[in-house]
Amino acid sequence: MDQLNIRRVVTGHDARGRAVVLKDSVIQGREVLGGQASFAVIWTTISSLVDNDDDADRASDRVGLTQPNGSVLRIVDIAPGVRSPMHRTSSLDYGLLLSGDLSLELDNGVVTDLHPGDVVVQRGTIHAWINRGKVTARMAFVLMDAKPATHKGPLFLKISGRNKGFLRRPSEAEPPHRAVYRRSRSAMNFFGHFGSGQQTTSRSEAPE
Repeated sequence: MDQLNIRRVVTGHDARGRAVVLKDSVIQGREVLGGQASFAVIWTTISSLVDNDDDADRASDRVGLTQPNGSVLRIVDIAPGVRSPMHRTSSLDYGLLLSGDLSLELDNGVVTDLHPGDVVVQRGTIHAWINRGKVTARMAFVLMDAKPATHKGPLFLKISGRNKGFLRRPSEAEPPHRAVYRRSRSAMNFFGHFGSGQQTTSRSEAPE
């Protein structure tokens, strides 16, 4: 799979309050799962509401799948034949398929095929991503911290820790909503810490 390189243009304000391009740089992705997938964190925020006066670039910081009380913009490449572990997060996710074909599988076995231009609104459900095509699939994800999903009151899943919500498939004999989900070692290996090992190459800096 080719190296994941994403050009990132970030706007802001100069000392006089004029709109400027603060950063024009290339984010180099980090390989996971033995090079079968790559992740590139483009931007993160650490507050809600977002502080647009905060110019800190946290793209290279260590971050879990989600950012507590904040958001993460991430580009993901998934090689042909790769299936992610079943997982869920306490976040609201907007996923935009940029290229290639990808399938969304839910814990009830339902699979929805996606094509370039399709958008997924992921609302705290248990899911996996599958590339059954012949080329690498590239997807952009915006993950915003949210309350964990519940079902008529009871909490679906207790989520804790930096890499929260990584699951393995429940027993076929157990209804999905009653199954006890445990952390999956394979999921931890697949997702890892998204910020570590990532590099940023600057193209320009904002003028004073």
